[in-house]
Amino acid sequence: MVDNWESLFHEQPDDDDSPSLARSPPQAPLMVCIRLISLRGQGIGEMERRSEITVNGLKHEIDTLWGIPSESQKLIVSGQIVSDYSQICECLGEGETELQVILMVCMEPLLDLVAGSDKRVRLQGIAKLQQFVERGPEGTLYALNVDDPRPLVRREIVGLLERALKRGNARARSLLYTCLEHLEDDVRICAIKALAKCRDHGASDLITALLQQASARVYEETLIVLPMLMEPGNAEVIDIVMNLLQHPDENVRCEATRTLPELTSRGDRHIIDHGLTLMDDTSAGARSLAWQVLTKVMVTRDPELWDLIANAVQDADDSVRAEAWHALKCLAQSDEACCR
Repeated sequence: MVDNWESLFHEQPDDDDSPSLARSPPQAPLMVCIRLISLRGQGIGEMERRSEITVNGLKHEIDTLWGIPSESQKLIVSGQIVSDYSQICECLGEGETELQVILMVCMEPLLDLVAGSDKRVRLQGIAKLQQFVERGPEGTLYALNVDDPRPLVRREIVGLLERALKRGNARARSLLYTCLEHLEDDVRICAIKALAKCRDHGASDLITALLQQASARVYEETLIVLPMLMEPGNAEVIDIVMNLLQHPDENVRCEATRTLPELTSRGDRHIIDHGLTLMDDTSAGARSLAWQVLTKVMVTRDPELWDLIANAVQDADDSVRAEAWHALKCLAQSDEACCR
């Protein structure tokens, strides 16, 4: 492994004056077995190439085989980054036919292209990033993260992961799950939307944890797509969303009211009992929202519903009474027995 490897991320000149690793004078061409490992010590693969191939040529071979853009590669031999103009034979000792090379991947050059103003260049950068997401070896994916300070770059990376997940890429799913725990709200929201578009239910535990402590903006955006991320009838999630009916942010409360009926089916006793508890609340706003939920999940001809209506139309609060009369009108229009 390389000591103080962080220093290797800094650009080094790739001209004729840059130091190359020359252990011995150039030798006659021969076939060399090149073993690639990641910066973290994971094996990437092997290839046999003629010893006169340049480091730059080797980078393009790696790009072709494993989808790692050549401009994002640094090749390290014996603890030093080798110049693009060096030949592999210069890195070999006398009589050696095997060479271990550490491949360091740094995405900054590509991310700079993605953040640029030239549309053609941006599209080229995005295409190369997509190639890396879909084909890059497991040991190099650490280089693709959403910690870039530019919001545009972060959105593009999450968008790439979404497109890869739609094609069944398991690594993209894993990276999106990681994004749900990111510190930036915009990253988490983009990841949530991406998983929802793919109808991915595998992150239910992470989504549940997110709903227990998040900003109002994250709550709102998550509630909008929650039915696409959760299997119906998840009692833990229903409890969390019911509690959000009392959230201080009005938009969060409204989205919770809209979402709850989509998380269950009519007659779900768990959500009905929770709603009835809120109907005893001293807050008129909580009673009004609970009423809206209950009328959508209770069975139409349930006597308990009619008892609830009888109490609600006499509620001390105007908004609760209005909601009750509106619900009664809707029920009467949909059920002849209710009308009578």
